[in-house]
Amino acid sequence: MAMLVLTGPTISKGKSLSNILNVTSGGIYRVVMPPLWTKAAVITFQLSYDGVDFYNVYDRSGEETAMRCIQQSVVPIGEYLFYIHSLKIRSGTHREPVVQEEDRVFKVVLETKTRYEVAQEHAEPQP
Repeated sequence: MAMLVLTGPTISKGKSLSNILNVTSGGIYRVVMPPLWTKAAVITFQLSYDGVDFYNVYDRSGEETAMRCIQQSVVPIGEYLFYIHSLKIRSGTHREPVVQEEDRVFKVVLETKTRYEVAQEHAEPQP
């Protein structure tokens, strides 16, 4: 498996939502948390399939997908962040955002398999 590490996105000082990170080079495999993090805020995500319109991420039960993280840690990511164009990371949830006291720069690790390879791995066997 080939990987690519991107620097970004960044949550600017006084904000809770990051800038946009283009992730069309692969699927999101891991997120590396910044060295400092205000409060023990969860992270949540906004995804875009075109780089323009962004959507909050929810699980199948209707709950916003939130990950409890600590500073300078690595967060494994599930398959729901694989077929997207762009990503934003939020400190807190969309209902309870947590403003960061300084700029917070993430790193995102992409798995650079082709979409066809990933689809083949997850396809159900044909009878």
